[in-house]
Amino acid sequence: MRKKNKFPAQNKGQKQKELRKKRGEHAFIFDKKYSVCLGKVDREDWEFAISEYGGRVDKAAKRCGIPDIPKSGRALWGTSEEDARRIYNQWKKRSKK
Repeated sequence: MRKKNKFPAQNKGQKQKELRKKRGEHAFIFDKKYSVCLGKVDREDWEFAISEYGGRVDKAAKRCGIPDIPKSGRALWGTSEEDARRIYNQWKKRSKK
């Protein structure tokens, strides 16, 4: 009999990491309204920095060499700036239902 996974969220997170790596995605740093892209960060660097700073986009961005990001900064994954916005907008539409 197969054991039930005690940590399904960890598996989901790991699968998402693998998918981002396979797609060649980067983290794109935006302002609060997602209207201006403030920078682009390599996937592995961003995963480490955002983890190190407990989700603080401003501090993680500074760690990755992008200074002056406001506390209200946001990060999105994508292969390009436009792709990151498109994925975010699709997610927003699904989550409203």
